[in-house]
Amino acid sequence: NALSEEEELVEDVENTISSEDTEDLSAPSPSAADDIFGDDDDDDWVDDEDDDAGFDALLKSGGTVAEIDPEDEEISAGPDLEEAEGLMAMGLHQEALAILDAASGLKAATLKARCLRDQGQVKEAFGFLRDAVDDAEDADTGQAEAYFELAELAGRSGKHRPALRYLRELEESFPDHRSAEVSARMKALKRVLSN
Repeated sequence: NALSEEEELVEDVENTISSEDTEDLSAPSPSAADDIFGDDDDDDWVDDEDDDAGFDALLKSGGTVAEIDPEDEEISAGPDLEEAEGLMAMGLHQEALAILDAASGLKAATLKARCLRDQGQVKEAFGFLRDAVDDAEDADTGQAEAYFELAELAGRSGKHRPALRYLRELEESFPDHRSAEVSARMKALKRVLSN
């Protein structure tokens, strides 16, 4: 039965098109469109005006509405380290430090040390990050980058032997982490130390 209705529809469209041979066929026929999709009267079922009333009725009937308090600390995911990195990239170090002060873990400590370094506080950054690495859990996923940053800070502080030691530790413990940069820096430090 569905096939016969479809055949009738196709036949009606073909008849409409063939009866309008004298008209421009590139433009859709209004009567064919009306036959296929219905008259303009079919748009009456879409009633956007009563949406507010329906929502109010839902609320009055005891419907569920979720409210999230932005100040609720239990929902908060904690400090946004990506936001802190973005602020640092734009030179907004004080704003980044405000975020990083509330964060924990080696990734946050490494970012804070980098932020301090960017502000010219290299020795403070080195001491802060060294203490953070010493206190960190062995399973902390930020260890590799922390060692890399420690080597950077030690080198900038003129402590070339500790810098080389951190790079060796990094190479042994995390051989895939920034391996080309680690190798280049180790080579450079060995040259400096041999003079």
